Amino acid sequence: MQNWLFQVKPKSDRLKSSRKKHSPSRRLVLEGLESRQLMAIDSFQVSSQLADPDELLVQFRNATPAALIGQQYAGATIAKQLTDDGWFRVDVGANVPLTKALLAFQSRADVIQATPDFKIQAQSVPNDPSFSSLWGLTNNGSQGGLTTADINIEPAWALGTTSTVVTAVIDSGIDYNHPDLAANIWINRNEVAGNGVDDDGNGYVDDIRGWDFANNDNNPMDDNGHGTHVAGTIGAVGNNGVGVVGVAWQTSIMALKFLDANGSGSLSSAISAINYARVNGAKVINASWGGGGFSSALQSAITQFISSGGIFVAAAGNESSNNVTTPSFPANYTGVISVGASTRTDTLASFSNFGTNVDVVAPGQSILSTLPNNRYGTLSGTSMAAPHVAGALALLWSQNPTRTAAQITDALMANTDNVLRGSTSQFGRINVGKAAEALRGTVTNPPPQSVQRTYNVAGIQNINDATSVATVHRFPIDVPDGIIISDLDVVLNISHTYVRDLGILLIAPDGTSRSLINRRGGSSDNIQVTLSDEATTSVASLSTLRGTVRSEQSLSAFDGKNAKGRWILQITDFERGDVGRLLTGQLVITTTSPIVGASALNTSLTGAGTRTTLTNAMERELANARDLAFSLLSSWLNNSRSTRLNNVAMEQTENCDRPAISPEGESSSVSNGSTVSGTLRQVRSRWFGR
Repeated sequence: MQNWLFQVKPKSDRLKSSRKKHSPSRRLVLEGLESRQLMAIDSFQVSSQLADPDELLVQFRNATPAALIGQQYAGATIAKQLTDDGWFRVDVGANVPLTKALLAFQSRADVIQATPDFKIQAQSVPNDPSFSSLWGLTNNGSQGGLTTADINIEPAWALGTTSTVVTAVIDSGIDYNHPDLAANIWINRNEVAGNGVDDDGNGYVDDIRGWDFANNDNNPMDDNGHGTHVAGTIGAVGNNGVGVVGVAWQTSIMALKFLDANGSGSLSSAISAINYARVNGAKVINASWGGGGFSSALQSAITQFISSGGIFVAAAGNESSNNVTTPSFPANYTGVISVGASTRTDTLASFSNFGTNVDVVAPGQSILSTLPNNRYGTLSGTSMAAPHVAGALALLWSQNPTRTAAQITDALMANTDNVLRGSTSQFGRINVGKAAEALRGTVTNPPPQSVQRTYNVAGIQNINDATSVATVHRFPIDVPDGIIISDLDVVLNISHTYVRDLGILLIAPDGTSRSLINRRGGSSDNIQVTLSDEATTSVASLSTLRGTVRSEQSLSAFDGKNAKGRWILQITDFERGDVGRLLTGQLVITTTSPIVGASALNTSLTGAGTRTTLTNAMERELANARDLAFSLLSSWLNNSRSTRLNNVAMEQTENCDRPAISPEGESSSVSNGSTVSGTLRQVRSRWFGR
């Protein structure tokens, strides 16, 4: 077998220290108190965008609520006491100008002060000291930049700064101990750390923070620097008073390492990382790497991820080439969002690939972000542009959790700024604020009529006691219908004498898994719950597992998926001494889409929904047919696998991908004060052995 290796030799950029900007000191003095506070009378107006035009807040001296409430004055009515020290809400009449009523109340002898009822918005600017240096998020015009040449993130932050969407960074690993990243690193809650057991049954032992496919171990620590920088742009912790901030302040970043310390990795490792991300709940993948030609194996893995409801984002490449005539992979694979790099003046970065196969551009030159060992530095490349897009998609999706991947992607593409559009990229530079407001303001049609189906574990099943190790039970639930999930609930009725012994996991046919119950309920007996995202109470807060509650992890991870296939209800008994039985294990699937399947012929639409339970015989027949098909497919794949694997390398940037190396005779500074030096290296993805 001929084996291609793509090796990348990095070239450095100067790493710029992140510096705090100190406000000028102010003298503090005591000032005399006045009996009241009056606004200037010289012709002023109060904008309805800043204050409620129908209300005032008025503080009365020696207030007696009974005497004041209901009193009318200057066309306004004193409506409600707000505090014990004399503050009242005053309702202004429809035909009375707010400014006239405000001045009238300020003139009353019994009023201490009167103000408009100003509108309050959530803080949208973080206190991270280097925020002002993140020109890609908010460009302040420094260093010759344009104040409009950024992704306009602050309006999006005003609608929410937290992303619950898991974003997988498939790269050189992540420094998961970095103080600006640690709180936002994805944790596999279904795995017990250090016990040497594959607790969640996903094929990887003790994969608490992800996996290192380069070295085949459970420690995806970054020994290169590239992946940590990418992760910081997506989700460095916001508003923590430390370093920088990512596109999402609070988020979940899955660390998947397939590139080694030299920035090289194999195609098979990249494919394994993509499959891991899909199976373990990632909804967005960032791929800031490239090299080699088209691979049907890699295209297949990407297609499976996208078909499962995910979004795949890739750097367009740094060869200054037209991606139409000179394809760059994985950016040019079908379904991938390809990202070029822009500068602080809204021009295309000199190194960036371009063309109509590039979907969008985002800031990618001199981007400040996190580096391993508690450092920060600036790097350049489409590798730095792609995480701006990946982070934006994760943030927008969390703000609009009922939208599909396609709807979120379309919103970002349709609301770009009209720069670098056309021959440079298909849609232009992203504008996250505009996309967020468009999604929030979209007028939706009345919800379509829904259909509800139920699918069950066959019969009553025993839950055996743990021995010297935990006992894992995998109960199948077969769904023969092609049914797109709009909402999923899970009904569990378990007879057990010590429910805290149990961990319960639901695994979809595509491998997506969610923890339902993880050792809750203490010493109580039995579990009788309906697990629903719409519930107001979490299972984690219950001492007795009864009623309708939220599961450990949101079931929305299954929304938008085709439910057809074999689901697994996995129940693990971790402790000895108690046994039980699974009386009911049921999926309740609601859909608003047409159902494809034999049982659909016997189902009619009703407002309340329709419940259908498959017979055990039909379940067995369908399972046997599917297993036979999977067996034949696996045999074919194993025979051809050796001819389909190539090696790839990390996409390197024009001047940045090895931050510890700089031009000969010069040194690069990092924010912890250390200096490093090295020789200038040519950055290109090279094919060896061709």
